[in-house]
Amino acid sequence: MGMYGDFPKDAAGLGGLCYVVAENYIDAEGKFVWVEGEAVYNFSKDHKGRRLRDIASTDPGFLSWIIGKDFTPGVKKKAAKALSGEFPQIG
Repeated sequence: MGMYGDFPKDAAGLGGLCYVVAENYIDAEGKFVWVEGEAVYNFSKDHKGRRLRDIASTDPGFLSWIIGKDFTPGVKKKAAKALSGEFPQIG
Protein backbone atom coordinates (compact mmCIF):
# COMPACT_ATOMS: atom_id res chain seq x y z
CA MET A 1 0.00 0.00 0.00
CA GLY A 2 2.94 2.29 0.57
CA MET A 3 3.76 2.22 -3.14
CA TYR A 4 0.58 4.11 -4.01
CA GLY A 5 0.20 7.48 -2.31
CA ASP A 6 -3.46 7.91 -3.22
CA PHE A 7 -4.46 4.39 -2.14
CA PRO A 8 -7.07 4.40 0.68
CA LYS A 9 -5.61 3.57 4.08
CA ASP A 10 -8.80 2.87 6.04
CA ALA A 11 -11.42 0.10 5.86
CA ALA A 12 -14.14 2.38 4.47
CA GLY A 13 -11.86 3.66 1.72
CA LEU A 14 -10.71 0.17 0.77
CA GLY A 15 -14.30 -1.05 0.78
CA GLY A 16 -15.34 1.75 -1.54
CA LEU A 17 -12.52 0.89 -3.89
CA CYS A 18 -13.32 -2.82 -4.00
CA TYR A 19 -17.09 -2.82 -3.66
CA VAL A 20 -18.89 -0.60 -6.15
CA VAL A 21 -22.66 -0.24 -5.83
CA ALA A 22 -24.51 0.47 -9.06
CA GLU A 23 -26.82 3.46 -8.98
CA ASN A 24 -29.89 1.33 -9.72
CA TYR A 25 -29.29 -0.99 -6.72
CA ILE A 26 -31.89 -0.77 -3.98
CA ASP A 27 -29.83 -2.83 -1.53
CA ALA A 28 -26.03 -3.00 -1.25
CA GLU A 29 -25.83 -6.40 -2.96
CA GLY A 30 -28.08 -5.54 -5.88
CA LYS A 31 -30.63 -8.27 -5.11
CA PHE A 32 -33.30 -5.67 -5.85
CA VAL A 33 -32.88 -2.95 -8.48
CA TRP A 34 -34.89 -0.01 -9.77
CA VAL A 35 -36.51 -0.53 -13.17
CA GLU A 36 -38.84 2.22 -14.35
CA GLY A 37 -39.43 3.34 -10.74
CA GLU A 38 -40.31 -0.15 -9.47
CA ALA A 39 -38.38 -2.53 -7.22
CA VAL A 40 -37.45 -5.55 -9.35
CA TYR A 41 -35.73 -8.83 -8.48
CA ASN A 42 -32.19 -9.01 -9.81
CA PHE A 43 -31.64 -12.67 -8.86
CA SER A 44 -33.39 -16.06 -8.91
CA LYS A 45 -33.94 -18.17 -11.98
CA ASP A 46 -37.70 -17.92 -11.61
CA HIS A 47 -38.08 -14.31 -10.46
CA LYS A 48 -35.27 -12.22 -11.98
CA GLY A 49 -36.77 -9.24 -13.79
CA ARG A 50 -40.12 -9.47 -12.00
CA ARG A 51 -41.52 -6.70 -9.80
CA LEU A 52 -41.32 -7.16 -6.04
CA ARG A 53 -44.98 -6.24 -5.65
CA ASP A 54 -45.99 -8.96 -8.14
CA ILE A 55 -44.05 -11.63 -6.25
CA ALA A 56 -45.58 -10.47 -2.98
CA SER A 57 -49.05 -11.18 -4.36
CA THR A 58 -48.32 -14.31 -6.44
CA ASP A 59 -45.52 -16.06 -4.49
CA PRO A 60 -45.32 -14.78 -0.90
CA GLY A 61 -43.63 -18.06 0.05
CA PHE A 62 -40.56 -16.92 -1.87
CA LEU A 63 -40.35 -13.81 0.30
CA SER A 64 -40.69 -15.97 3.41
CA TRP A 65 -37.90 -18.18 2.06
CA ILE A 66 -35.63 -15.12 1.69
CA ILE A 67 -36.32 -14.10 5.29
CA GLY A 68 -35.28 -17.54 6.54
CA LYS A 69 -32.10 -17.85 4.47
CA ASP A 70 -28.63 -16.31 4.58
CA PHE A 71 -29.38 -12.96 2.94
CA THR A 72 -28.22 -9.61 4.29
CA PRO A 73 -30.43 -7.86 6.86
CA GLY A 74 -31.36 -5.22 4.26
CA VAL A 75 -32.64 -7.81 1.79
CA LYS A 76 -34.56 -9.64 4.52
CA LYS A 77 -36.11 -6.37 5.70
CA LYS A 78 -37.31 -5.53 2.19
CA ALA A 79 -38.82 -9.01 1.84
CA ALA A 80 -40.59 -8.72 5.20
CA LYS A 81 -41.96 -5.28 4.36
CA ALA A 82 -43.17 -6.53 0.97
CA LEU A 83 -45.07 -9.32 2.74
CA SER A 84 -46.92 -6.65 4.71
CA GLY A 85 -47.63 -4.58 1.57
CA GLU A 86 -44.82 -2.02 1.92
CA PHE A 87 -42.59 -1.55 -1.11
CA PRO A 88 -39.47 0.57 -1.69
CA GLN A 89 -40.04 3.94 -3.30
CA ILE A 90 -37.55 6.12 -5.13
CA GLY A 91 -36.60 9.27 -3.25
